[in-house]
Amino acid sequence: MNPMPLKTDLPVIVFSFFLCTSLANTTELTNDLAQLGKQQKQLIKLNLNDLLNLQVTSVSKKPQKVSKSAAAIFVITHQDIKRSGVTSIPEALRMAPGIDVAKIDDNKWAISARGFNGRFANKLLVLIDGRSIYTPFFSGVNWDVQDTLLEDIDRIEVIRGPGASLWGANAVNGVINIISKTAAQTQGGYVMAGGGSTEKVFGGFRYGGQINKSMSYRLYSKYFERETDEDWRMGQGGGRLDWNITKTDKLTVQGDVYHGDTGDVVNEPSITVPYNTFIRSKTKLTGGNIILRWNKQLGVDESTALQIYYDYIGNDTYEMRLEHSTLDIDFQHILSLNDSHDFSWGANYRFVSTDIENSFIITSDAPRTDTHLVSLFAQNEWEIMQDELIFTLGSKIEHNDFSGFEVQPSARILWTPTAEQSLWASVSRAVRTSSLSEQGGVINQQTQEPSAASGGLPVLVSIMGGIGDASEELIAYEIGYRIKPIDEISIDIAAFYNVYNNLRNFDLGSADLVGATHFIQTIETHTDLSAESYGAELALSWNVLDNLHINANYSYIQMQLHAKNGDSDFSENAENQTPHHKFSIRSSLNIMPSMDWDLWLRYVDSVPDFQIPSYITMDTRLAWRPAKAIELSVTAQNLLDSQHPEFGKDIIVSQHREVERGIYGKVEWRF
Repeated sequence: MNPMPLKTDLPVIVFSFFLCTSLANTTELTNDLAQLGKQQKQLIKLNLNDLLNLQVTSVSKKPQKVSKSAAAIFVITHQDIKRSGVTSIPEALRMAPGIDVAKIDDNKWAISARGFNGRFANKLLVLIDGRSIYTPFFSGVNWDVQDTLLEDIDRIEVIRGPGASLWGANAVNGVINIISKTAAQTQGGYVMAGGGSTEKVFGGFRYGGQINKSMSYRLYSKYFERETDEDWRMGQGGGRLDWNITKTDKLTVQGDVYHGDTGDVVNEPSITVPYNTFIRSKTKLTGGNIILRWNKQLGVDESTALQIYYDYIGNDTYEMRLEHSTLDIDFQHILSLNDSHDFSWGANYRFVSTDIENSFIITSDAPRTDTHLVSLFAQNEWEIMQDELIFTLGSKIEHNDFSGFEVQPSARILWTPTAEQSLWASVSRAVRTSSLSEQGGVINQQTQEPSAASGGLPVLVSIMGGIGDASEELIAYEIGYRIKPIDEISIDIAAFYNVYNNLRNFDLGSADLVGATHFIQTIETHTDLSAESYGAELALSWNVLDNLHINANYSYIQMQLHAKNGDSDFSENAENQTPHHKFSIRSSLNIMPSMDWDLWLRYVDSVPDFQIPSYITMDTRLAWRPAKAIELSVTAQNLLDSQHPEFGKDIIVSQHREVERGIYGKVEWRF
């Protein structure tokens, strides 16, 4: 069902915000507010008063203020996640400007930064506590298994634009770093449970304590079932230990394990009648990881960090059985050369072992593949004028098994004329290395039924890998401006111009007769596509009143793709697979010390190539705390229409589902 027309939605939107503002104006805040109310009031003001001073680590691999970051960075805080009412990490990412989040069906998302979105979006590097969750087989993220207790997420740092000079290949259009709280920040017990229309049932438990004064820990578990055609259920558990060994040495050990199953409705092509059959398949999901991180402070301005992690992923699907094992060792050293120069360098080694069991739908030329990645980075931050002008120059040099050596430099400059404003600019090079499936895989996508053109024989359409060793390349130019014109308002603007070369492209290949039974129509993969994209993003944070805060953002993007051979049957359509305009506004209102009301409106432009019309969604959350340790909340999502589509076709043909209206309740208890 298509969304309601815009003219019908506007009265609902205007009325809702009018009601929200009216309640704020009529709420009398007195000096004798309960302590709980004071805490909520401070939390709502945190979004603005401390926004420019928030410490982030993803831009320079060291703590620095947002106002001192020469990059388009947006921070989704723990309070943002809580007040939005989201139940998953992909849903939380909708809050960031420049990030495309589209729900394909109940357990799959397409998520990218600044265009090129898809289920296997391959130009966005995603990390959880420094652990890469980028999957090398198809270059993307398995979002259905990226889960944790949302209560334990401290913040999500979202960088739009390249981060390859520090993070390496595949950090092309952006970097997302999901950072959890320390064990010391999660002391005591926490229990939550809930359920609703689409969120059938969910629950979680966490307990944190101290072994001694220098050692803190937490353990958690969570489970959910979602009422979908795919019957999605998942259980996950894990823990974290933080040990302050000495005043200068800190050790962190953390890990997670998960197990669950979900499903899909995929097309099974055949050369016999009925040719294409949609099969309801089951997928077994298992995995786990462990991270060891040692931080050592060598002096006031010198430190080292060593991180080692092991990650296992096992997906047993109808299309194929896939196992990944990753061992990653990363070292970093930060020091001050003098009063003007801060220097950092580091080295990384990554080993990935992949085992694949082929099926008729997906096959790989190499069922067992071991790949190695070695890299070295260096970066110098030069403070040309104290507290005013900073120039940063750095590069990552790495060697991979496909394209060999890659150099990915960046140059950034930051000017801070006053404490309330900063202007920055950058130029960067980033690459995306080819995936295992692109090197030598085959996807039997669908069967075209017999016709006169095919001589009365069926035609099996097969996507062929084999693009060679060339990496996709991006040269990115960015500029940004941050300003806090008055105490109540903060504005962040970023603009970009990207130039791409050697992009993956699909072209119609040969049609070969196999015996006398059928044809195979190949779709060949090349790297002969170039592109330019440009756009801008705006984020605004506004303390309207002491008890009312508003966050708003707007994103614009335009893309132009060009096939070098002058004829592309498929890939140039990507120009019309990205919404040109997106808008989001969230209001957070403390109705009274024990009650919150949140409202979230989003507009997404049409996607012509997928035949998806523009749509507006509205979510709302109402929370009540009858006691300091207990919170009851109700969240309603997608209120403006019963259902709407967000994404279209993809390489693997499956039945997509529209996003439905939903409501769920939740109770939380802290002890």
